[in-house]
Amino acid sequence: MGSSFSRVRWLLGLYQYDPSDNKAYRWLDGSVSNFRNWMPTQPNSVYERCTLIDGSNGYKWRDEICSNRALFICRKDLEKEGSMNCFKGHPPPQQILEKKGISVTECLEHCRGLGFTLAGTIPDKCYCLQPENLNNLKIAERLECNGNCQNQHCGNDNFITIYNLTFYSDTAESCEDLSQLGLSNPSTYVTKSGEEEKLQSCFTDDWLCMVSFWNTFKDLFAPQN
Repeated sequence: MGSSFSRVRWLLGLYQYDPSDNKAYRWLDGSVSNFRNWMPTQPNSVYERCTLIDGSNGYKWRDEICSNRALFICRKDLEKEGSMNCFKGHPPPQQILEKKGISVTECLEHCRGLGFTLAGTIPDKCYCLQPENLNNLKIAERLECNGNCQNQHCGNDNFITIYNLTFYSDTAESCEDLSQLGLSNPSTYVTKSGEEEKLQSCFTDDWLCMVSFWNTFKDLFAPQN
């Protein structure tokens, strides 16, 4: 990039989902975020929950107040077969996870682990779907899906946001990573080590017992000051 961009800041679709933890970031579309390119002193404020690319600092990232205006690098028009769309109505209640305050990220990872290709979200509900479940739904304007699921786009009483999981290739590397993203529902999840994906049971009694044992083990053998 030339010098004309050195003073420009661009908005990233990465936001801080946990206001008490300035390390807890994920993408606005609900997908898992692993890559980081922060400036050395960033992120540095729980009040700055959005992320910018800063041209004056080697195009590294900095946190920013979400209400501040910024440029964006690119945009893509919504498509019917795209990664995320709004539909009027609700699909058949065949596979629903009901959880107070469930995030889009948790819904996507929950449905992915169960082998579904689509995930639908409204506040407090997650629908795991296949393409045929959309046959009786009508695509709607994106603004109709104006619900808020932990600052991520979801539906409401009359509309549902559908995410196409085939567009989301990044996954967490472990149950611990999923936990740091705010997930807690006992289920099977897809985790990824390098290019290899595997199914892993997370947040079950056995998993919690193993984590508790490991934390106790580390405390016992931790260096003493």
